[in-house]
Amino acid sequence: VLEYLLSYITPHSLSSHLLDVIIFKKIFLTICNVMTSSLNKHVRQKCVSLLTRFMDCFDSRGRYKLYDILLHEIKHTGICGLLIHSLKEEVNSALTLQTPGSSCFIGSELKGLYQLFLIVSEETDILSEFDEHMAALNFIRFLLLKDDPSCDKTFIWAEIDTLRKNYLNILEKLVLTFQMYCKSLLNNPEERERQRNSKYGPEVFIDVVGDGRVPDITAEQQVKVLEMSLIRLDMMMSVLSRVQELTKP
Repeated sequence: VLEYLLSYITPHSLSSHLLDVIIFKKIFLTICNVMTSSLNKHVRQKCVSLLTRFMDCFDSRGRYKLYDILLHEIKHTGICGLLIHSLKEEVNSALTLQTPGSSCFIGSELKGLYQLFLIVSEETDILSEFDEHMAALNFIRFLLLKDDPSCDKTFIWAEIDTLRKNYLNILEKLVLTFQMYCKSLLNNPEERERQRNSKYGPEVFIDVVGDGRVPDITAEQQVKVLEMSLIRLDMMMSVLSRVQELTKP
């Protein structure tokens, strides 16, 4: 039904004031819930399409409010990654095309949004939050390349020291720690076996649909999980290194 209704709505035609009606917020959160809980791949993909199309029905202020709502409410790494990627496209449009009403996607208002996801602590499980942090790193990289320091329309350059201290440096330390841990397990069959047979299960997981965790895995599967974890960590370190290089004076 929603897909049918969306076909009759012109992009960017709905006012942000509609989001003051609780039902609209509930619709978006329901779509996100189905995206993470359904075991049907087709249904999940359909919800991704519905989410992006429905968001695009709202004017720029409405889309800004939706990013603010969803980034506050949603904790699923895949959806957060999708939202961050979409936000990057909004910023690109605001900087490149300077479309009317796009000012909420630059300046202090944009800063208010990216501060919602450029967050990490020493306890963060970066493997289970891989999609979100990869999208965040690509978002930062995009801003640093797109926004001239002399203009700093996105405020990213004004925040660079804080960003380096509170996000990039901590993330780098986590990646290095996880890499060392995964490599040590791969080189230590006895420790792998101990962890696999522990009542708490393995300590390194790859995220699956619905934020689930792999239940009981064989020794071969455990090795594959660790190898895949290292591939992901290498990918993250590659982008992180490029971002760190761009932040240097």
